[in-house]
Amino acid sequence: MKSSFLTKRTLVLAFAVAAILSVYSCKSQPETAAEADAPAPAMEAVDTTGPEYTSRYICPMYCKGSGSDQPGTCPACGMEYVLNEDFHETHADSTSAQ
Repeated sequence: MKSSFLTKRTLVLAFAVAAILSVYSCKSQPETAAEADAPAPAMEAVDTTGPEYTSRYICPMYCKGSGSDQPGTCPACGMEYVLNEDFHETHADSTSAQ
């Protein structure tokens, strides 16, 4: 009697473990061929010619209409301007050389 109880308990436990493993293993399946061949979503083009990209000091969040030749804060989000490392002083360089 005790032997059949242990056998049933072992079978139920083994079935439960197998069920749990099969549920979790299905979640980590590799993508199907249709998913792999699907085109990537198109990225929206960003206009980087505005003052929020070309000024000497820019907002780290590139808020529209931000940017200045002097340190300060962004009028849109209030963050401190940071020095734009891509800023080129073409006009200032030509006038200081004279």
